[in-house]
Amino acid sequence: MGPTYAFFSLGLGLYFASQGLNTLIYPVAGAALRLAIVTAVFWFSTDETSPHILLWCVAAAVVCYGGVTAVALALGPWKK
Repeated sequence: MGPTYAFFSLGLGLYFASQGLNTLIYPVAGAALRLAIVTAVFWFSTDETSPHILLWCVAAAVVCYGGVTAVALALGPWKK
């Protein structure tokens, strides 16, 4: 989980920067995607699911949050 904190801070930093430019839809969509991934993983997990699998999925969700937010802002409103 440790290396994924960089992606979380990237998404969070871009969220705060987007507040100043009034382009909050992309960071909020990234956060919703992260929530949807984690919810789906825990919804379909069973008692036999390894905790390592769950942590890898949460880490992947955090990477998706930072990555989707950065790419969406770079290709969208911050393209200038």
